[in-house]
Order: sequence, then structure tokens, then C-alpha cells
Amino acid sequence: MSLSLRSWKVVKQHIPLIKFRKGGNEIPGINQNQTSHSQSLGVSSSRSQKGSAIDDTELPARYSRKPMSQIEMEFIERGGPE
Repeated sequence: MSLSLRSWKVVKQHIPLIKFRKGGNEIPGINQNQTSHSQSLGVSSSRSQKGSAIDDTELPARYSRKPMSQIEMEFIERGGPE
């Protein structure tokens, strides 16, 4: 057996340490083939538990971001200070 084949057997699967709240339709433990097959059959899968985090779209207006001023937009567009 070559050295490269042995090294591939030693490498462990990468498990990300960061979990993002938004994005990705991926559900852990289900591969994409099962997901696409169940969607084509009309079977809907839902998450069994919802976390205690609040989505930023559900926050009251007083906690939302302030609108950007024209000066801030120009500063960002030019890439920082001159």
C-alpha cells in the first residue's frame, strides 16, 4: 500500500467549530441525496428543536441598525481613508 493511501485513511473528517445561525439548508446527519429525494416526494422535514436565539429580523425597531449616512457609504465605497 502506498504512503499516500495510508495517509488518507489516517485523516479524520473535518468538523467545523463555528456554527452559523443563517444560511445553508443543510441539516446535520442527512446527506443531500436524501434531502432532494424527500423534497421531490413532497415530504417536508422540519427541525425538532428551535434554539433560544432570536433572529435579527424579529427584533424591535429600537434594537435594529441605524440607517447609513451618505458619508458612511462614500467612505466604504472608496475603501477607507484617503
